Amino acid sequence: MVIHYLQCGTSPRVLPCLQQMYDRNFHPNVALGRLKPLTEYELNRFCSKNQESIGDLFLGFLDYYANRFNFRDHCMSVRLGGKIPVKDLNTEWNYDNYYGSEWKFISIEEPFDRSNVGRTVYGLEGFEKIMNVFTDSYKKLKETRELSSVLR
Repeated sequence: MVIHYLQCGTSPRVLPCLQQMYDRNFHPNVALGRLKPLTEYELNRFCSKNQESIGDLFLGFLDYYANRFNFRDHCMSVRLGGKIPVKDLNTEWNYDNYYGSEWKFISIEEPFDRSNVGRTVYGLEGFEKIMNVFTDSYKKLKETRELSSVLR
């Protein structure tokens, strides 16, 4: 969730989408253990123009997931550096049970096997608890600007 936010939840973005920049290194038919590592030169090619402080980025992260990210309609994709409409997941990945627990509350695409790493949040009660923490933490931190206000 942090990587997704830093790729597309803030502007300018903090992190690039390496799989788009170096698609030859991330071939979908190559086993994960056989992927060619990026060189130091390749990793240093991207330089973010984002000037936000860590504190402002954290507040933005909480705001993004409490108020701006649409969990019902979107899947987070680090592979694409953006969002995928949940309605398109069935077609793209040919899952038989797309409305089942795999893509129900929090959808985070695993960038290599394209499963949902958010599938462990399988009940509405758990999802609502998570959303309440995002919302309450955002409000407290925005009001107080003190990290300790959200760590209690």
